[in-house]
Amino acid sequence: MAKLDYSKWDHIEVSDDEDDTHPNIDTPSLFRWRHQARLERDEAWRKEKAEFEGSYKAFLQKYNTCQQKLAEAKQSNSADLPELMEQMKQLEKEDQEWQPKVEEFKKKDRLRPWNIDTICREGKSKTIINSAALKHEEAPPTDDSEEAAINRLKDFVNKHNKDIRRFGLFQKPLDSQNCLLENPFLVCEETANQLVLWCIDLAMEEVGVSSLSLQFNKYHSHLSIDLQNAFCVDFFFYYKADCMTSFGGRIISSGLACMIVHNFCLSIMRRSF
Repeated sequence: MAKLDYSKWDHIEVSDDEDDTHPNIDTPSLFRWRHQARLERDEAWRKEKAEFEGSYKAFLQKYNTCQQKLAEAKQSNSADLPELMEQMKQLEKEDQEWQPKVEEFKKKDRLRPWNIDTICREGKSKTIINSAALKHEEAPPTDDSEEAAINRLKDFVNKHNKDIRRFGLFQKPLDSQNCLLENPFLVCEETANQLVLWCIDLAMEEVGVSSLSLQFNKYHSHLSIDLQNAFCVDFFFYYKADCMTSFGGRIISSGLACMIVHNFCLSIMRRSF
């Protein structure tokens, strides 16, 4: 089984806080001196590395240029071919001299003691910028007044009332989700407000129908002196239910059914009198 190599951990210049110092030595000053010395060594190494890499890069550029010219000269049988071949031979010799220097430099860089600035290196970096995938309707300039909010609601409802009502009639969450994905402009405060107002209107309509039914029954009971109230109620609601489900093959609203049954009852009572 291969053993792990811990030699790179032998020399780490990370922290001097736990080092033992002589009582007569000013510890903070010693730490500052060590830190300054490390910074100077790092700066000297950066300069040496930049100089070496610059020289090697210049050599590689010269080598590649000569190699390209030599290939072109061979194809065109240029008169400069012997001179270029001589230059290429010299550059190949220099390349052989450079290889040990490069290996030695890499080894020197690898064996340098680690410190707080070099012990951690960024492996990879990724930046993600979120962008709006859906284009929502831009609201007009914000105005906190109630009148402006009402006007915005009216304009929005006049433009999208059909889509709002279609969304409000969905009962399954998946249908509602698909509707909003198809119509992303509905995801706004105006849609929520209009749905609330619509619910209130529907609730008030049901209460209004109940009140209207009660008034019609009272009116019928007053007209029919010989009939009891219970009979008028049964008679009225029986014909109302039948009217709502079979009037001309169409389903009509409760309010309209009340009006039709009311007129029907009046005609019967007038004939009976």
